[in-house]
Amino acid sequence: MMRKDRRHTLYTVVRSYVGIVAMGIGLGLASVPNAWSAEGPLYPLDPPDTSSPQATMRSYLEAMQAGSESFASLMERYQREPGLSFSPAAQEKADRLTLQLNRAMRCFDLQGVSPSLKRKVALDSMLLLKEVLDRLDLPALNSIPDARAMEEGNQDRWRIPHTEIVIAKVKEGARSGEYLFSPDTIDRLPEFFQAVGSLPYKPGSWEGVYAFYSSIGRHQFIPWKLTESLPSWTKVQVLEQALWRWIVLGSALLLIMAILVVVSRWSRQDSGNRPLLRYGRRIVMPASVSVAAWFLSFLLDAVNVTGQTHVIIATALGGTLFVAAAWAIMLFGHVLAEIVVSAPDIRPRSLDEAMARLAARVTTFVIAALVVLYGAERLGLPVVPLIAGLGVGSLALALAAQPTIENFIAGLTLYADRQVRVGDFCRFGETLGTVEEIGMRSTRIRTLDHTVVSVPNADFSKARLENYSARKKMWYHPPIRLPYDTSPDQLRYVLVEVQRLLCAHPRVLREPVYIRFVGFGEHSLDLEVFAYINTADYNEYLEIREDLNLRLMDVITSAGTHLAIPAQIEYQADAPPLDPERKRQVEARVEEWRSRGALDLPKMPPEKIAELKDSLAYPPAGSSAHKEPPKMV
Repeated sequence: MMRKDRRHTLYTVVRSYVGIVAMGIGLGLASVPNAWSAEGPLYPLDPPDTSSPQATMRSYLEAMQAGSESFASLMERYQREPGLSFSPAAQEKADRLTLQLNRAMRCFDLQGVSPSLKRKVALDSMLLLKEVLDRLDLPALNSIPDARAMEEGNQDRWRIPHTEIVIAKVKEGARSGEYLFSPDTIDRLPEFFQAVGSLPYKPGSWEGVYAFYSSIGRHQFIPWKLTESLPSWTKVQVLEQALWRWIVLGSALLLIMAILVVVSRWSRQDSGNRPLLRYGRRIVMPASVSVAAWFLSFLLDAVNVTGQTHVIIATALGGTLFVAAAWAIMLFGHVLAEIVVSAPDIRPRSLDEAMARLAARVTTFVIAALVVLYGAERLGLPVVPLIAGLGVGSLALALAAQPTIENFIAGLTLYADRQVRVGDFCRFGETLGTVEEIGMRSTRIRTLDHTVVSVPNADFSKARLENYSARKKMWYHPPIRLPYDTSPDQLRYVLVEVQRLLCAHPRVLREPVYIRFVGFGEHSLDLEVFAYINTADYNEYLEIREDLNLRLMDVITSAGTHLAIPAQIEYQADAPPLDPERKRQVEARVEEWRSRGALDLPKMPPEKIAELKDSLAYPPAGSSAHKEPPKMV
């Protein structure tokens, strides 16, 4: 504790518009001319001179002296004012102190410190260096080598005599060529502080500066007067920190753990058959961990934990924050995928669904990876070697997973070509069935005997695919074979009546439609029917084809002939005799057509086709679905 009659007090405020650390310098700086004095003009954009060890030491001492004067002026006003916060006048002095401390921090080589810790490490280092220098006899400034002396001596580092405190030339990076307190010096400042701790302060020094700094918090969150009023037992040092800091952090940690337990139990509740709710519950836990890590990081800074303890805890919390955030982002990919696939135009278990899920998850995975890499960079991890290592690992993984990658690319090809969709009835090689699922690795087909065939996408995309569901109409081409004892006029009758049948049927498309006598088979006169049935539904096609087949049999029977019997059957024993009466009637009918010029061969006139259009009843008379054809006008 400081005495009440002492005007100069050490406090700290970091990472804010105040950004203050209390410090007193007993280094005999009165002889150092200082343009950055407590009341002089400020030049925020004017960098400190670090062109040589002498210039760096001068810049550091000037900034510390100016900060000492500014802090003394600030504390004199703050202690006179009522209340815990700064008045506008005190705030103006605090802002001046911030600029002076920023200038002093630029005298340290912090390139090896993680970006998230640089300012805190710089503040701690300035105070520790102050504590060390307050106990040492420093050489006169003009005896420290300047730029010319360093160049002539071909040296790139200078050590304070009888110490291991080094000002070294920066070899690379944004500050290459400057002389700064070396990273090794920064790392060993706590060791140096312990080594000189038993030595007496030089006259005019502020005793116990770093110890007091280790007992207070950030002013804008925990005002200085508040920490001054705490009982003395709360300021006992435990692991180099004031006890009250551990009390605050421990209480916050217990509260956060209790909240996370409640959140964890809620997130594991049964969501039923609602994937969106299930993933929504799951995303709450990593999001809560991220918020908790951020809050603890904020609290760690607010209570002003110092030294290596701060580095360890801040690094752990930072890693937790970024990993949990990446975890939450990846789970959000599942939520986004469920939102997309719930759209009515995306069929369940289709390739569209698989691609939507893949796109959402890949996108969020990339974002999560970027978050992790950014976090690694903020925490000071070597990102470039990490990326290079991932590249080599990815190559090895790609070689090991070549079949999987091939199937994945084949799945993308199926998605791009749109050869089949879920629910399509198709033929794949010798397999006939309905596509049940198209995944990124394989396609599942439900066969006619209700078994499931899983085909790798690579094989599925290479094979000959026949998609029956892609048909807009279905081909009707039954083979008609009549016996050789069918007369030419009977054959003509069959040709004309079948043509009329096809033209009159309402479910047969007008063009193209024909029946032709195409040749003489081994045991029959062969007729070829060519027509399209206006349906894409296979079951309906079977119904219409059945109706047409029955009507064809009626035409053949009415012509007095019959379908040819295969040659393998003994024709003499089984062939039914032709009906002579029917034969005579058909020949007379054909002769009548011939005499009137109404024999519609080889082609039926368009007006006759138009006259016959939809004149046939379908479904046929006697069917429960029978409807009379429209009246011809």
